[in-house]
Amino acid sequence: MCILCHKIDARNHTQQERIQWSRSHEFEGILVSREDEFDCVDIYKQPSLQHPLLKNHKIQFATLDTTPHTTYRGADVNINICAPSVKKGQYSLAQVYAQSGPPGELNTIQAGWGVFPDLYGDSLTRLTGYWGVEGYPKAGCFDTLCPGFVQIHQSVAFGIPLEVSKIGADEQFYLNFIIQQDGRTGHWWLTVKENIHVGYWPNRIFTHLANGASVIRFGGEAGAAFLSSSPPMGTGNLAEAKFRYACYFAKLQILDSESKLQEVQPEDMKIYLETDPKCYDLLYPGYTGPSHRQAFLFGGPGGNCGA
Repeated sequence: MCILCHKIDARNHTQQERIQWSRSHEFEGILVSREDEFDCVDIYKQPSLQHPLLKNHKIQFATLDTTPHTTYRGADVNINICAPSVKKGQYSLAQVYAQSGPPGELNTIQAGWGVFPDLYGDSLTRLTGYWGVEGYPKAGCFDTLCPGFVQIHQSVAFGIPLEVSKIGADEQFYLNFIIQQDGRTGHWWLTVKENIHVGYWPNRIFTHLANGASVIRFGGEAGAAFLSSSPPMGTGNLAEAKFRYACYFAKLQILDSESKLQEVQPEDMKIYLETDPKCYDLLYPGYTGPSHRQAFLFGGPGGNCGA
């Protein structure tokens, strides 16, 4: 079994309308076999496991964040699948985030793709997730490295490799990601390609997200050990490189407090750059045409970023 990764053809279209969402491409990858079982472990019966991969790392962001002080029930977005060149001691992600809680008590859910040699043992672009709870007790981890995420789908799981786009190619690959809080149970579900339900994060593992998210973020994250160079983000090109050459997010939508799907509005969004702009940036033109609608480009070469 394979999940479908959409591809789009950028030939013979204007810059605003290059992305065509009408085609799909079935890609092969290392998928979890049907014989594998995913254990559901009560997190409160296990010690909190804070994964050591992020210790002593400098972490930098290039994201687009919601600004209204309200409650969100999730997000829906298409993420261009890119393949930054990442070494051991580094990682590079492109994800959608749902977050809630004051400083020191932040709850977060993240889902998207990542290149993380220390986590996966190679430099392939893979389906990646993370959850975390700051404060006491502190908990969280990538993927299913600690109790928390409940795997449902038998084949599509965190860690599967994804078909990636080639820089400058006419055909670009993207994958649809949806994170949504169930109105009845309060659990946070991860769905890819619109109808493949990967699994969920139970509401009881959170102190604030159980009541909804206060911020939705879209964008890139890059990390490296202190005193070492930062990895590329996205394609490794800055956002000014435009489509086909810079990585992008498209069809940005949020689920409001009543779980109604709404397209984001530029006046309700802000660019957040925790980095040196020569290393990474983000370009958000707003509405870019009927094909990819609300969209932005992000990324950069990394290097000695001073963060």
